[in-house]
Amino acid sequence: MAAAEILHDNIRILGSSSAGEETYFLLPELGVAFDFGRSPRELIPIEHVFLTHGHLDHTAGLAYYFAQRWFVDAAPGNLYLAPSLIEPVRRLLRAFGEIDGHEPPARLHPSVPGVDIEVRRGLIVRPFDVNHFGPRTQRAALSQALGYGQKGQDPAAGMHFF
Repeated sequence: MAAAEILHDNIRILGSSSAGEETYFLLPELGVAFDFGRSPRELIPIEHVFLTHGHLDHTAGLAYYFAQRWFVDAAPGNLYLAPSLIEPVRRLLRAFGEIDGHEPPARLHPSVPGVDIEVRRGLIVRPFDVNHFGPRTQRAALSQALGYGQKGQDPAAGMHFF
């Protein structure tokens, strides 16, 4: 499925969402993405990826993303995810390292509902719980809202995406 592209407040949003196949949203100008999908080429230069939950259509390209960043000599990407998913992702990257001969470097950060993550000055992501079908997401049902403003302020006062 080809990615859609929309413009919102002079910020491009690239994405694709097809249930069970692939889901990702990229904001290239902000250096932020939500989910991996199958890791489209446009995702590789993005430094901060927020994983909403562990379903395969959101995570399929995870190891490929980190491996490609290493291959092009970019800094390891930053992945923000539910604390319960950090160790399974580490195991996944180790397994791909055994297959490929090199474990791709990755920076994994816990993403906790209600706790702001300051990506950089003026760019805040606030995770929040959501209800989502499926047993695997009950322990990691997480989505993010992107907002402009100061840490601790309500992102709804600025721009936000879901």
